[in-house]
Amino acid sequence: MDSFIRLVFIASFLLLYLIAIIILKPARYHVKRKYSTMALKFSYLIYLAFFLIFTYLFMFYQGGTPYLENPDDPRAIIHFSILLLAFIIPNTGILIRRKIKWRKEFNIIMSCVNLIFAFFLWKLIEGTFI
Repeated sequence: MDSFIRLVFIASFLLLYLIAIIILKPARYHVKRKYSTMALKFSYLIYLAFFLIFTYLFMFYQGGTPYLENPDDPRAIIHFSILLLAFIIPNTGILIRRKIKWRKEFNIIMSCVNLIFAFFLWKLIEGTFI
């Protein structure tokens, strides 16, 4: 039964990732802002892959960051705060990208932010952050 639940979560995460690819259309570029738009889309997909992997590992595996269970540990507060920001900022950035007037700069800034959060999640997965 446990392996069936894991399989369902893997399938749902893959479906979520495929839906993100279909909605973002990363191969389609903007005429005026080719590179910044493609950088934003690909950096978001990289971030989303790391976020889904981290979520899966956090749900089904022990270890890595055991101090997250202790709310008095200062590392737990820092990691939880960064995880909360990692969930909110990239998703909000990809949703409001068309409403921003200075889109080229916004795309570059959000691409950097997405890659920074992807690096943070990668280090959390490795268990080597802080």
